[in-house]
Amino acid sequence: MRHRNLRAHREVQTEHTRSGAASSAAVRRPRDPLRIPRRIDAPARFVANTLNGAALASFALALYDAGFVSETDQGIEIDKLVKTGLERVHRDILGELDHVDEIGLVVSTTLEGLECYTSNDDDDPKQYWIGIDLGNGNAPVSVGEKLKQLEALMPGLGQTVLDTLETAGAKTTGCWSPRFVRETASYTHWSGANTQEEWLEELEMYGSDPEEAGFGPGEYDSYYEESWVIDRAQPLDPFALLQCLEEEEAGVADIVEKVLEVQCLLNEKTQFTSAELTDRETVYRGVWIRWDDDDPTQQVLDDYINFANQGADCYTTLCSVWEVEATQEGFAQWLTGYMQGLKLYKTLDQLLGLLSCVTTGDQDVSSNESE
Repeated sequence: MRHRNLRAHREVQTEHTRSGAASSAAVRRPRDPLRIPRRIDAPARFVANTLNGAALASFALALYDAGFVSETDQGIEIDKLVKTGLERVHRDILGELDHVDEIGLVVSTTLEGLECYTSNDDDDPKQYWIGIDLGNGNAPVSVGEKLKQLEALMPGLGQTVLDTLETAGAKTTGCWSPRFVRETASYTHWSGANTQEEWLEELEMYGSDPEEAGFGPGEYDSYYEESWVIDRAQPLDPFALLQCLEEEEAGVADIVEKVLEVQCLLNEKTQFTSAELTDRETVYRGVWIRWDDDDPTQQVLDDYINFANQGADCYTTLCSVWEVEATQEGFAQWLTGYMQGLKLYKTLDQLLGLLSCVTTGDQDVSSNESE
């Protein structure tokens, strides 16, 4: 386990960047020195390693029944027809995303083919594999100031909004937030320790000097004046949220209405699946919630990328993987659930847009100005 302060962390990051990070078709933030091979040109590629046979035709029929391909699409090869239909699904439900990462969808006859290793020579595949790829192109969204205002207005409201954001993010493409980043720091920085006492015990065990070890759990937690940022105390129930709809404070009713919309989708068990079928950990998450521009999440995530580079075989840029029965019914069932997941992702993007500023380079763009 590496124990280093901010200066040492920056030196390591610079060394990784200079050594030549792998190029990528996806747009990435300059801070991201990920060297894990990228095998999908997200978000442009939708269909790879497929067979233009009856199974893929069943996928096209499922898209036809859902209204995303039509008779006017005649003369197009089956794989391109499926690609066109899936692009229309994304366009109709997601439109333009402002505060969460763009997602790329890839379809293959093999699990390995999702990352373009190989294709299947079987002319009659019994299942298809569908995966969501992330390109780490989303900017962080700072929500602290708005959440403090909401909490002051109605105790529990700020907590409820943050909890809803985190849950929706975790149920779709994954979420970085002060709480989730702290969980990551536990194994990237603190040798599995969760408290300052445990961290100091680990340092003593390894004979390390606390003054040279960098920040620990206590320092991380002390940045956030509100303890509920890390450990939610008492979120509001739906009835209390409904009462907040009558709040006259500008913008509050809009936020609460969107929170309720997200919660309704979550109550319907709406979610994307995980990438556990790959037996690897997803390196990216499509939602990045910061408290403000100076919180410690940036440092931890920079270090996490370097940590992932050291164990690249254990990580993937896929965040969701489905094994789908290669029949019209199987594809239709997957499509129904996927479209619900997209609705949740879009609603989450809209909620983030109501809350705060999006960091874009050296400028902060107010959500009120962008809406």
